[in-house]
Amino acid sequence: MIKGSLKQTKILLFMAFFLTTSQSLAEVESLKQQATRFIEQQIAEEIQEGDEVKIQFSTFNSRSKFPTCAEPPLLRTPRLLKPGRFSIKASCQNPKRWSLHLSGSINIYRKIAVGKQALPKGSILGKSNTYLLTTEISNLRSGYYTSVEQISGYQLKRAIQQDQVITPRLLSPPLLIRKNDEVIINAGQGSSVIVRVAGIALQDGRQDQQINVRNKTSGKVIRARVIGKGQVRVGR
Repeated sequence: MIKGSLKQTKILLFMAFFLTTSQSLAEVESLKQQATRFIEQQIAEEIQEGDEVKIQFSTFNSRSKFPTCAEPPLLRTPRLLKPGRFSIKASCQNPKRWSLHLSGSINIYRKIAVGKQALPKGSILGKSNTYLLTTEISNLRSGYYTSVEQISGYQLKRAIQQDQVITPRLLSPPLLIRKNDEVIINAGQGSSVIVRVAGIALQDGRQDQQINVRNKTSGKVIRARVIGKGQVRVGR
C-alpha cells in the first residue's frame, strides 16, 4: 500500500513539474514575441525594402523563470533602438511586481556596393568592378552605397580589397571635364547667363572645382567653376 502511494506521488510530482516547465516555456516565448514586436516597431524607420532582419536574445533560455503577469509586461528602453546591441527592461505590476532586463542584438542585412576584386588607387568604379553584396550594416559607421549607379564614374582615393565595402571616404567625385576637352564657358550674374563661348580645359575638373580654361576666341586663360559635364561658369 505504501509502495503504491509512493509511486502515485512520483507520478503527480512529475506531472506538476511538467506543467510548471511547460507554463514557464510558454511565458518565456510570449515575452520573447512581445519584445520582438517592440523592437520591430522601434527600428521600423531603419528598415529598407529588401532588408533581412535578425533579432537575437541573449537573456532567454530554457531555465528563465518569472511569475505570471496579469497583463502584458511593460517594455521600456532608455533610447530609441538601433541596429547592434540592445537592452530592454520588462516589468510587471500585477499580481506580483517584477522586472527583467532583456539583452541581445539586432542585425540588419542589406545589399550594398563592394569591390568585385582588389582594386588599386585611382580605379574608376562601375559595373565591371563593383557589385552588390548582402552585408550586416550595424557597424558600418562610415556610410555605404546601395546601388552601383551611385558610385559609377567615381575614382578610388586608395586601394581596396575584394568584397570591401565602398564608403564615401574612399571616393573622389567623377571627372566631368578632362584636360584638353572642349567646354562651354558660361558668363553671367546670379541665375542669369549673359554670354556663352567655347573654350579649352587646361585641367581636369570635378563638380564645383575651379579650373583654368582658355577662351578659344580671345586666347585668354581664365578661372572657371565646373557646373556640369563640359560646362564651366565665370562670375557669381
